[in-house]
Amino acid sequence: MGRVDSKDARQFAESAFADFIRIGEGAPEHLRQWSIGNLPEAGTLDFEESGFPIFDLNGQQLFRDFHLRWGDGSATVRTSADDRLPSPVWSVGIFDTENLKERIASAEAHAEKFDIGLDHDKRIYCYSYPKLGLRGTKGEKEVIVELYPPHFVIDLSQDLVENPEVVFPWSILDLAALPSFRSVFREQWQIDVKSFGEKVEAGPPSSRLFDYVEEAREGSEEQTLPLRLRGQETPVYCAVATAQMILEYHGVREPQSRIATEMSTGSGGTTNPNQVIGYNQLLSSHLATFDGTASFAEARNEIVNARPCKSGIPGHARALGGFRVRDDDIWVYIYDPWPVNQGRAYWENWTASNHYTNYIYVRRRTFQ
Repeated sequence: MGRVDSKDARQFAESAFADFIRIGEGAPEHLRQWSIGNLPEAGTLDFEESGFPIFDLNGQQLFRDFHLRWGDGSATVRTSADDRLPSPVWSVGIFDTENLKERIASAEAHAEKFDIGLDHDKRIYCYSYPKLGLRGTKGEKEVIVELYPPHFVIDLSQDLVENPEVVFPWSILDLAALPSFRSVFREQWQIDVKSFGEKVEAGPPSSRLFDYVEEAREGSEEQTLPLRLRGQETPVYCAVATAQMILEYHGVREPQSRIATEMSTGSGGTTNPNQVIGYNQLLSSHLATFDGTASFAEARNEIVNARPCKSGIPGHARALGGFRVRDDDIWVYIYDPWPVNQGRAYWENWTASNHYTNYIYVRRRTFQ
């Protein structure tokens, strides 16, 4: 067990990205960016050679992000750099093109302004999946300066807390080392590597893109819901912004400030019980309920019945708005309110996050 070869990771990235390209069919408006007509470079799948390194809080490399850039857009595939993780590919998304060097320089300037001494290596750390930042110290405290403006500063001295959506730093690799996760992750890794490996053995997707896409879609089931992506307005408003997206889908339009009030959001975030209370204060025809034992079958049931749900992971909340499944290859479509004031929508490998996910359902009330 250990590091994943960068060449293998790149092949996994190409395969995962090609799976979601749409050719010769009408894509729904909220997935239009995946149409090959809007992907000038998709035919070549010319991803960067080695990927951009992202590190775990324990100091070891965690991910490689592979980018495919064109004009004002780019695809990002997040792959695992360590085979102790549950899957070789975590997520696939299409976002506005960004310059990571400029992001880093902006975070550095913010750190200097507030007397934060950054680590000399200037590594990017995943401090609370999927959130990224630069590591440093302010006085006696270790901190993270978020990569994206307005570059909020996160105290790394916080401990794991009982409330899953309170903002706190945590290590994915430390989690993977726990006995309760280690064997499960290992088994799932072997399944997923075999699946991706079989695709790669048939030849690079770029060499037979049209056939590859047709094969990927054959026998697959996919459904997504058209949520309006909302970025969280503060570093602790992830549950609030997620609620804003779900409420708006059901015809209830409220600013994040009002939702935060109804959810009793504090300086660290919003508890799950208070999220449920907030939803129910703002909904009249629907009822919110919490589920701490999430499964894919439950997620699929919600989407098939046109009901987006909150997907909670340690320190963060997102809206789950779709799924795609083919045999054991399962993905969910995530409307993520992070980065602050931006948000991102992407496909996430169900294997990557299902081990620590909770849901909040919003379903139409039944009156007796």
